[in-house]
Amino acid sequence: MHLLAIDAISILETTRDLLFFVSFVAIILYLFTRTPLFTDFVLFEKRSKKGTLKLILLGSALGILASEFGIPFPEGTMADIRLTISLIFGVIGGPWVGIPVGLASGLYRLSGLFWEGFRGGLGYRFAIGGFISTFGAGILGGILHRRGVTAHNVRKNTKKILLVTILWCTITYEIICPLTAALLPGMGFAEAFYISNQRLFIPEMISDVFAIMVFSLFLGGIVTEEMREVRKLRKLVERYSERIGPEAQWIARDVEKDFEIERMIEKKPLKRKKKGGGQR
Repeated sequence: MHLLAIDAISILETTRDLLFFVSFVAIILYLFTRTPLFTDFVLFEKRSKKGTLKLILLGSALGILASEFGIPFPEGTMADIRLTISLIFGVIGGPWVGIPVGLASGLYRLSGLFWEGFRGGLGYRFAIGGFISTFGAGILGGILHRRGVTAHNVRKNTKKILLVTILWCTITYEIICPLTAALLPGMGFAEAFYISNQRLFIPEMISDVFAIMVFSLFLGGIVTEEMREVRKLRKLVERYSERIGPEAQWIARDVEKDFEIERMIEKKPLKRKKKGGGQR
């Protein structure tokens, strides 16, 4: 009974600390939604190499921070939400973002075989399993994106994302981590399986599910609101296009295409593009 009480306290404390980090990631993602990169890359899917690289760097940085600020244990293991971060960025940016984010975050976790990280808690025992799970989560996020689960409809597909997260988290801590830990000297499969289940599985599952719920709710709400504002402005311009003339019709076409709302509000003139030899 005493050991069970200790395990229960450890699980609660680990879950609490992980949820704190989930809140931090949620704040970073919210700030990301206020940037032009979010507007162009996510809302209007204007995928440039520069935008893709910026998104990869952001996701990789969060994945590395998840490893650095994870919850270490004496057995050389740690709990974090790196898996969920890779999955989320795969859903946002597709495989060209999810796979590099998963690879970079996973390689940093794999470096726990050789050093303990900047804060000394990276851990070596589940380093290989952490790499596989993180890289796999990035691939799964990219597959979901390819199958139509994007930031535009993330709220509708919350159940699908949760199902994938729960299944992959279960496979990770029931199979991948114990098997890969047993490959290293000093710990057998039975001991690794016990640690994975008693120390990591429940806190990781709770924090991953919570992270997906927060991500779906606030990102889905922001995307819906932003697109609603764009459609309202476009309808308003189209309503008066016949009275104002062809200039307004040209603006109406470009509002949704280029999202030049701020320039229109500031009443800055829009330069017409030349087509052929003259102006349109």
